[in-house]
Amino acid sequence: MRVMTPFEEFVDRLRLDVKTQLPLVEARMNAGAKGAAPMASEMLQVRQQLLNLELSNNTADKPQALASYHAVAARMAATEAAAFAEVYAVLRPNQHSRAPAAFDRMGGFFIPVTSAGRAGRGASGGALGRLEILTTLFTLTGDQKRDIKTWFDAAYKALADTRKGLAGTRATLVAAIQAGKPQDEITAAAEAYAVHVTAMTDAEMTALARLLRRLEPEQRANQAAISTAFGLVRGFFVNASKWDIIPDGRGY
Repeated sequence: MRVMTPFEEFVDRLRLDVKTQLPLVEARMNAGAKGAAPMASEMLQVRQQLLNLELSNNTADKPQALASYHAVAARMAATEAAAFAEVYAVLRPNQHSRAPAAFDRMGGFFIPVTSAGRAGRGASGGALGRLEILTTLFTLTGDQKRDIKTWFDAAYKALADTRKGLAGTRATLVAAIQAGKPQDEITAAAEAYAVHVTAMTDAEMTALARLLRRLEPEQRANQAAISTAFGLVRGFFVNASKWDIIPDGRGY
């Protein structure tokens, strides 16, 4: 069976009526994506800045970059919340209980997913996990693959509290939307969520920098592979079970 897109999953979780509700939701999401485009671009730029700072061991400028990322992540979360509030307004009472799961799936909707955010394919046609994609991209040796897996396993374990923070603050945000809380409370909830978004992003860029340092010069010269890996690591450590999964475009 074809894997559903994130938007199709969103629609499925809400059980939207395809005739009366879906057109309104599609229009609102398209408008949200258009309005969020400058924020999405800024987030990608700061992610690149964070990677460059890691690679150059520039710790002095990192706090400011993280502060910049937190600010734009908070605006993006507030934009997602505003879009979802309009979606929630068209839901029927029997759909309200589905809102938290749908809003969780909406994370990162307005940030374009690169081709690396989808599953790669092996020689046999089967979908590849993240480590195998990285192995294919850079032609990793057995020793490199082992080291990278060890580092990423440790990073995933260390981020348990960040994963819980992402889930908890996002749940608080959607609860505020459902309760019709004033804008200042929703803004505060978006700010709290952005703290964990920033921490996760920092961890992703740190992990990618460590991977790149492990490469040989000829492997680091593969700019196309580096660009693909940069897109791939977004959302690397957010899965509740493990990091080495088949990418499916999920964000946060």
